Amino acid sequence: MSNRNVAITSGPNNTEALVTGQQELLVKINSVAASADAATETTLAALLALMQPGVRVPAVLSVTNSGSTPYAYSVSIANVGTAAGTVDGKPFPAGTTLSFDGGALNNLVQSVSYNATGTTFLISYLY
Repeated sequence: MSNRNVAITSGPNNTEALVTGQQELLVKINSVAASADAATETTLAALLALMQPGVRVPAVLSVTNSGSTPYAYSVSIANVGTAAGTVDGKPFPAGTTLSFDGGALNNLVQSVSYNATGTTFLISYLY
């Protein structure tokens, strides 16, 4: 994440600091006064658990048919055959590689359709 100056107006000093988006979120969460509308400790613990890095399971497939990838944290597709195929309905020439990354904070790449009929795709993803 890129850094940016953000005025944290809900804190006691209303100061400006150079922070990342995740730091800004944590500062704002920590500055919420206890009230009937504030998140509970259980809710905050669940939010923090979602923000923690986790172990990702890799998968590698060699395909010669059509299909689609599952939702995943990252997806890479390489056309290792001698003919063109398609990825997401677009031409995908032999020797071409594409990579998609969901980014930080447990974001996912949506399903990617492919057609490797007549060629071979090597597909890897983390889920």
